[in-house]
Amino acid sequence: MKNNKLQIRYIFELVIFLILCYIGIANIRVNDNNNIKKTEYDILLKTDSLTEVEFSYEEDTFLDYLEIEVPKLEENIDIYYNLINEKGYCLETGGRTLEGESQNVRIVLENKIQNGIKYTLQMRLEESEIQNIDAKIAIEFVGYKNIGKVYQAVFMLMCLFIAFLVFIVITENQMYMKAKEAVWSILASRRTPTIAEYAILTVFFAILLMSNGDGDTLAFIHYEVNFWRSIFQEGGLQHFYDYSYMMEQYYKANAIGGAFAAYYDFPMFILFGIWGLPLYLLCEGMGIEETSNMWTIVYGKSIFIVALIIAAYVIYKICQNIKISKEQSKWAVFLFLSSILAVVDVGYIGQLDIMGIIFTLIGIYYYQKNSKWKFILFFMIASSFKQFPVFIFIPLLMLIEKNIVKIGIDILIVLGFSKICGLSFPSDTMAITVKNEFAEKSLEALLGVKAPLYNDTIPVIILLLGVLCVYCYLKKITSQKELEEYSVFLPLAAMFILLICFDSNPYWYIQLAPYIAIILMYNSKQYNNLVLFETVGMICLVLSQFYSSYWCFEPSNGEGMLMTQIFGKPDSYLSMERFAAYTKLNQLSGVLYAAFIVCIVAFLWISRPGKIKQDEKIIIRPYALLRMLVNIAVAYVPVMLYVVSAMFL
Repeated sequence: MKNNKLQIRYIFELVIFLILCYIGIANIRVNDNNNIKKTEYDILLKTDSLTEVEFSYEEDTFLDYLEIEVPKLEENIDIYYNLINEKGYCLETGGRTLEGESQNVRIVLENKIQNGIKYTLQMRLEESEIQNIDAKIAIEFVGYKNIGKVYQAVFMLMCLFIAFLVFIVITENQMYMKAKEAVWSILASRRTPTIAEYAILTVFFAILLMSNGDGDTLAFIHYEVNFWRSIFQEGGLQHFYDYSYMMEQYYKANAIGGAFAAYYDFPMFILFGIWGLPLYLLCEGMGIEETSNMWTIVYGKSIFIVALIIAAYVIYKICQNIKISKEQSKWAVFLFLSSILAVVDVGYIGQLDIMGIIFTLIGIYYYQKNSKWKFILFFMIASSFKQFPVFIFIPLLMLIEKNIVKIGIDILIVLGFSKICGLSFPSDTMAITVKNEFAEKSLEALLGVKAPLYNDTIPVIILLLGVLCVYCYLKKITSQKELEEYSVFLPLAAMFILLICFDSNPYWYIQLAPYIAIILMYNSKQYNNLVLFETVGMICLVLSQFYSSYWCFEPSNGEGMLMTQIFGKPDSYLSMERFAAYTKLNQLSGVLYAAFIVCIVAFLWISRPGKIKQDEKIIIRPYALLRMLVNIAVAYVPVMLYVVSAMFL
């Protein structure tokens, strides 16, 4: 124990801390949804001058959002806005684009409006062919109220508990010292991940799985059931796409979520159909719609968890294949499963990309085994799910094959499988037309980011991946060890280049997770640095996505799922877009994404071929567990927004 003077000082500081906590908690205010004001103004937006709207209130209130409504436009227009107080201080500024096909846009604001002070909202059109336009703006204000006494008591108890923990730590209490030694003896252990550690991860995964059912997830569940309906009710699988298109219209007409036609190539739907057979039998037998029950959604979504586990097993086999120790191979599996990309993209969002990753990883396994045709076979299957594996296949192929004709034939074989699968379906139906249009739009998005040249522009992705392919073609592999290093480095490099070169969806980043997990153990000599860069980079990525792709993380997507069963349905939601505004993620999104790029570039540089070394004495557990807890904390933000919405709004 430390001396009495220090103990008295610590107690005094903790008492001050608790007093400040009490004052802060007593003054916490939340939105008062019974005190909402909404004012509307007809304005004329101009390009050559500011349009101003002035307002003030007799009580403190909160500026919630600004909605701009304009007549339907033929082209996109950019609107600039600026909020200032009567002293001329700028409180918020920004701009938004109104797309031609939409007629309004909502801007989430985040400012307290003090009573008796005049505020001015300034707006104007950015330079465009349209010089002025009539518009209507609606500004919503929400009052404040103190949080309830029960919540104040709960928060205060939490502060007391924290103060107690801090006290026993800083006074080096014997109980704390013994606990510290016991914990460190566990953390310093080089044992493989324990059942308890997997159990913790499983529980958090399960809660996430049952807490979200967005539109894409519901569409996948429709695919699982409609696969069998097309067989038994529509005359065979050759009518699957037409039946899915017809059902899309039915879902829309009846306000059923997940109303999407079948956009992907058929091999993916075969797996959906196999998994969906029990669900189809249940729904047909009980006469229920497949997305009307939480448990049918959970079952349908759990196909991605099965795919994740299979992918983890293949990662283990790859690690064994490249001579990573058995213990560290098992840690690679744990690091993959606890990756924030796996937790968010598979556990929470629930997307189908993980299904194709299985075949990509098997292809890499046989690539390491120098079995070229099995390598081609599994990449052929993988590319029929989504085209991402093609961008891994080509650099890997060029690394081992230098004959241009053979390279061309092998690429055509991989790309042609999807086309062959499509021959059994009618080609002149609306369903196939919609599917082809979706593919064309995806290609346009992929090539959308361009770099300027002297008199033209070129897609950035073609430039960067082209350089990578040329390097692989010119590179001569001199040993099996070198081939193995490139077999895990190139997929990560290719996917990283691909994803940062166009406006990609957040869940596509799961493509990075397997190779990061393998390299963390393959280059275990640099484990501490690598896990630091990976953790920081991926956290920055997901935080930036909370704003840039907020629609994926809306708490309202959890309506009807587990949190609804526990806390009920909120009257209103603390949306992810509003959360991003409160936490300034809307302003920091670009900075966070840049930090992600820097971290992964550092990760790649440290683990470039020729610099990969293993260290079987490295202690993995402390950083792996800390990483898991941090990842879970970030992944649970949308769930917590639902809970806050249900309890406070």
